[in-house]
Amino acid sequence: MAQNVQENEQVMSTEDLLQAQIELYHHCLAFIKSMALRAATDLRIPDAIHCNGGAATLTDLAAHVGLHPTKLSHLRRLMRVLTLSGIFTVHDGDGEATYTLTRVSRLLLSDGVERTHGLSQMVRVFVNPVAVASQFSLHEWFTVEQAAAVSLFEVAHGCTRWEMIANDSKDGSMFNAGMVEDSSVAMDIILRKSSNVFRGINSLVDVGGGYGAVAAAVVRAFPDIKCTVLDLPHIVAKAPSNNNIQFVGGDLFEFIPAADVVLLKCILHCWQHDDCVKIMRRCKEAISARDAGGKVILIEVVVGIGSNETVPKEMQLLFDVFMMYTDGIEREEHEWKKIFLEAGFSDYKIIPVPGVSSAHDHTKATVLIFLLLYELQYACRWMARLMRIVAQVSGMLLAQNFHSYIQHNKRKRKPKSCKAVRSTKSISLCSVLCSCVFLSSGSGIKASKMAMLR
Repeated sequence: MAQNVQENEQVMSTEDLLQAQIELYHHCLAFIKSMALRAATDLRIPDAIHCNGGAATLTDLAAHVGLHPTKLSHLRRLMRVLTLSGIFTVHDGDGEATYTLTRVSRLLLSDGVERTHGLSQMVRVFVNPVAVASQFSLHEWFTVEQAAAVSLFEVAHGCTRWEMIANDSKDGSMFNAGMVEDSSVAMDIILRKSSNVFRGINSLVDVGGGYGAVAAAVVRAFPDIKCTVLDLPHIVAKAPSNNNIQFVGGDLFEFIPAADVVLLKCILHCWQHDDCVKIMRRCKEAISARDAGGKVILIEVVVGIGSNETVPKEMQLLFDVFMMYTDGIEREEHEWKKIFLEAGFSDYKIIPVPGVSSAHDHTKATVLIFLLLYELQYACRWMARLMRIVAQVSGMLLAQNFHSYIQHNKRKRKPKSCKAVRSTKSISLCSVLCSCVFLSSGSGIKASKMAMLR
């Protein structure tokens, strides 16, 4: 009996060993999928399929991409990986197999091809020698004191990511083109699903807005909004002219132009906590002089919010490690909350927004938008009206009492002049009621979450 048990344990151990080896090698070779995707993008295989009527054989692809005669079988091997990964679909018939586009590969169509959206430049931003080389310095960055004091990118290249973008025109053009693509897709999704966050706005400043893709999308949807883009002078100098957008060169740590709304898309994830607090304080200064109050809109990832499916969850965590190369971080909700409080805000709300679907019908990542800063007297006035209605409809004593409390505080704190209104920015957190709205991607998420922080 004991001998049989030992034999069974030995068999299980062998199976576990084999499975462990397979899983380990699968992890080790995962980069091949990224490289295959980059190769397909550079070869413009999606364009070849699209231009061939939406379906192409291996021979068709070879002719379109200018394949070397000796590499036809190698192309077939590449396409085999790409179809297994969900980038393309293969149809095996009686004759030669044909390949068609999936929703993912439709995003890889080039500018010269009719398309709704494109992310081919973003593939190059993620999968390029400069970005990948940084990851080989992780061990040194984690263990060596001198390396730990700088960003992962600096360890590998001797300069920051932003310095390379500024000094290498080819790298900078690729990076900024990728940001334009990503912004166009993100804003299309947001304006489809959550355009109400932009209603009633007279002016907006897009901080770190690059070539103005976000601002352009806002202006197209809301022509009456006056949009300004703030970015570094060398980026603004190359921005395309747009009569509806004003470009301003400057440093977000030093000054942000005043507006009803300050918007930052994927900016704070590039910076550590203290820098994020400084940036948010600058945002607060930019809108606090508005007599009617203002708001800040951020578009970022919130780790842990969104779909529970493996692909989007893994994408969040992979993106977080990727952002180490700028010394950046993708944050969980409690980390965002800490930034808001230290910057002088007191309240936020999370609202899910659908993301970009992948070939496996999962969502891309978590996108967040939050609205900040309503001056106390305006917020109290709004809350008083709301609670009065609640009291009238439900007869709730609690609502009536809270209404009385708000009315008392409004009379007590009501400023006597515009000067007094502006002075409220310098008092304690309890003196400013802030509303933050997080728009996070993830299919099937309907409930929004409000956290009142006093």
